[in-house]
Amino acid sequence: MDSVNISDRDSRITYIPSPSEPEDCSSPSKEEDPICACRWWSVYDAAANISLHTTCGPDTALELSFVGSKVQLWGSVSSEGALAYATIDNDTSTAATVNFSSTDGQTHNNVLLFDISGLDPSRDHRLRLQYDTASYGKQRRYMFVDWFVVPEDKGSSKGSPDSAGGQAPG
Repeated sequence: MDSVNISDRDSRITYIPSPSEPEDCSSPSKEEDPICACRWWSVYDAAANISLHTTCGPDTALELSFVGSKVQLWGSVSSEGALAYATIDNDTSTAATVNFSSTDGQTHNNVLLFDISGLDPSRDHRLRLQYDTASYGKQRRYMFVDWFVVPEDKGSSKGSPDSAGGQAPG
């Protein structure tokens, strides 16, 4: 079965609360601003050639709507990574902890962070990723979301203009 990669910029993703503009929150000095601390923002890492949506919580989440039997979340991990919780369709039996923290203290990109299969392939699903408020404190902890992979929906086009099939989006 073919799959579709969904970029962190895709319109099927709802960021809660909505993202700030990159210039508003991407500098370390702005992260202490309460407006930035509770929001998402986009980051482009030119050296790694990736774009991410990131947040340092505490009351942040995202939701991805998709049709299919499985979904994967890909992103980055670092020594400053947070914990999050993922659920599908508000079903607690699908709940999983997502760890954005690296085990070796280094930053790693293109990491599979969440993978679930066995979902009903004929219905709409919603993945919710919620920042774990226990990660929030004086030492900032971050979620680094890059892209999702879902089965290709044969009943529609290959995804929105922000999607990329067959390769990891940046």
